Amino acid sequence: MIQSTLFFILGFLSAGFLALLVAPAIWRRAVTLTRRRVEASVPLTMDEIQAGKDSVRAELAMTIRKLEMNLKAAKEKVAAQMLEMNALRDEQKRALTERDVKSQSYQQLEARAAKLEEELAHREEDFQAVSERLVEHERKLEARDAELKKLGRMYDEASLDASSRQIEAVAHESRLDKLKADISILRNERKEADQKAREVTADNKAAREALKAEHKKVAGLERRVEQLTASLADAEDRLERRERELGRLRDKPDQGGGKAARRDEAGEAMLREQIHQLAAEVVNLTAKLDGPDSPIGKALAEKTPNGASGGTTSLADRIRALQQAAGKQ
Repeated sequence: MIQSTLFFILGFLSAGFLALLVAPAIWRRAVTLTRRRVEASVPLTMDEIQAGKDSVRAELAMTIRKLEMNLKAAKEKVAAQMLEMNALRDEQKRALTERDVKSQSYQQLEARAAKLEEELAHREEDFQAVSERLVEHERKLEARDAELKKLGRMYDEASLDASSRQIEAVAHESRLDKLKADISILRNERKEADQKAREVTADNKAAREALKAEHKKVAGLERRVEQLTASLADAEDRLERRERELGRLRDKPDQGGGKAARRDEAGEAMLREQIHQLAAEVVNLTAKLDGPDSPIGKALAEKTPNGASGGTTSLADRIRALQQAAGKQ
């Protein structure tokens, strides 16, 4: 308890000591601020006093100017109201004048209305007469209406007949158009057929000319084959005679007969070569006559050239040589 009291007293004394230390600075600051505020509110020099007076004069002048402007605006408003009143007075005068004029016009209109009533009475009498004439005209119109209805029925019947005839005419025209179209198509087809016929005729002519040329070529080849066949037969006959002579010469024992036999053998070999060459030409011409489907050509294509057998060229090789020579030409 005593300790707490001592701590409290110590704290209070410390706070008082700190307050005594800070109080002079706070007091000086408060004095400075107070002095500045008082100096700012109270003029201290003549210039400041004169400036205050000038400010008051300026405010007074502004107030007076505002009052003058308000007074001027009020005067202008009064003048405008006076002008408006004068305009209203003029308008009132014009209204009175118009009223007088309208009164006169009303009197004139009343007089005119009376006159119109009289005219209306006369018009009613005329209308009564016109009504009577109108009734008579209506009766006439009814009679004419009946006649018109009769004519209308007759016109409808005539229109129906005309429509049916027109339909028939349209049908005839459509059939005619169809026939014209068919005729045009037939003409076009005829033209195409004529064109095709001319083309076929030209093709036939060309084919005939080509056929004639082929016939001539075949005839020439046949003549050539006949000539070669005759030459081949002649060569075979000569070969047979040579073989017989060669046989006789071989039977002779003398030396002169041996030399003659050797000469005959050489001639026989030459003759055989000619026969083989003629045979190759005959076979080649026969293959040409038979065309691409000739069995000779197929046989030559299947057999490959195997060269000479014992120094003699085969018939197939001779035919191939002739074909190659013809191809080069």
